[in-house]
Amino acid sequence: MAQMLDQEPRGRSVSWRNPDNGRDYHVTPRDEFRRRGERCRNVESEAIIDGRRTIVTNVACRRKDGSWCLR
Repeated sequence: MAQMLDQEPRGRSVSWRNPDNGRDYHVTPRDEFRRRGERCRNVESEAIIDGRRTIVTNVACRRKDGSWCLR
């Protein structure tokens, strides 16, 4: 996830399948902005669980130590 937030351009989805449960995930970085001096991105996460599509929107901000935190 951190690599995607650092490197993927706005609108380019990254997809993967969890081999443990067979669930599909698609994460799409959206707009980038600054909040309280931190680099932040809107992130749209889509999960397909038991054939049902669920979409969640979050804000991820990069901390001073380089890690990302969902807010």
